[in-house]
Amino acid sequence: QALSKINKLCHKAIEKFQEFIDGYKDKKSSEILATLDVDEYQAIACAYFNLGRLFYKIITPDKRMQLENTTLSYNNYKVFLDYCEKHKEVAERMKGERSVTQNMVELLPHKMKKLMDEIKQ
Repeated sequence: QALSKINKLCHKAIEKFQEFIDGYKDKKSSEILATLDVDEYQAIACAYFNLGRLFYKIITPDKRMQLENTTLSYNNYKVFLDYCEKHKEVAERMKGERSVTQNMVELLPHKMKKLMDEIKQ
């Protein structure tokens, strides 16, 4: 019951962060608007960071779902790092998150490979 509640809260938070990011996207191209200020870019980067964390926190015994969630976590962490590369002021403001994300981007491919190996067995 507690596990179900945690997963439900993670999914709701993921939905809200995605809606937040979508609010900054161009309706035609689905790309983040280029005319934002640094505070808005920081908020978007923070949303991607949190999406990475939330996907990683979802608990499931299904290895395929674990792999999918881990991959989504990795992808969101990568987007966060891309924002930091693109927007140096954001990177400067989010040093702690950037450090954690760099570690996760190094570790998650190993976890994904392990999960793939487990699925193949």
